[in-house]
Amino acid sequence: PFTADYLREMGDLTIALPQEEQSWTGKAMTRFGRLQVEERELCGVTGYSINGRPADCVNLALHHLCPKLPDLIVSGINMGANLGVSFIVSSGTVGACMEGNIAGVPGIALSQCLQPETYKQWANEQHLPAATVDDLCRHQREFLDAALADLRARDDAFSKPITWNVNMPHTPDDNWSVVHTNVGRTSYGSCFVRDEATGDYRHDLQSVDSDNDPTSDGAVAYFNGHVSISRIDIWQLGR
Repeated sequence: PFTADYLREMGDLTIALPQEEQSWTGKAMTRFGRLQVEERELCGVTGYSINGRPADCVNLALHHLCPKLPDLIVSGINMGANLGVSFIVSSGTVGACMEGNIAGVPGIALSQCLQPETYKQWANEQHLPAATVDDLCRHQREFLDAALADLRARDDAFSKPITWNVNMPHTPDDNWSVVHTNVGRTSYGSCFVRDEATGDYRHDLQSVDSDNDPTSDGAVAYFNGHVSISRIDIWQLGR
């Protein structure tokens, strides 16, 4: 609700969102099966609940649900960081914006870094204490105001179909600021662990490696307490 209320102050808003958690789905789309769209009022505006991936939601919204092509895609706020190349390409939050970029629409992907214990609680329960949510929302308004002001001051921010990946710190520095960052060179090992009782495998990411670049998104947002903005331009892939 916070994100919708915040964006509604900026202009006309259409909401299209997945019905279920879509973590780690990247820009995956539904090839087989059918998508069901349920129209409902969400946070005081027209909204659509869709049984698909984030990129499905954006494609349907752009080409079927919105009254006209929007000026901007805003995806998130994701609970947890989307920092470093390996996690950015895995992110449904970022993937939604990339789908918009393909249609010529710029995007902002919003993610909230969380302390490890807070993230674990969210991942296991999909719920956080009211006091934690209130504290996050209080800071998020300040972070978003600053990030949007920074982007509006750039000539190319919303004139080209690119994605701005914004990560907000879990513990802001006393003198936090908006910092434009490089995408960190992260990697990971196995994403799964075997359940010895059943022989099945479940998601359990254990090993993460990152570079030591002090200008990377992870260093700035997660460890140093600033708002990180990284430019992601899919049109530069392979060039």
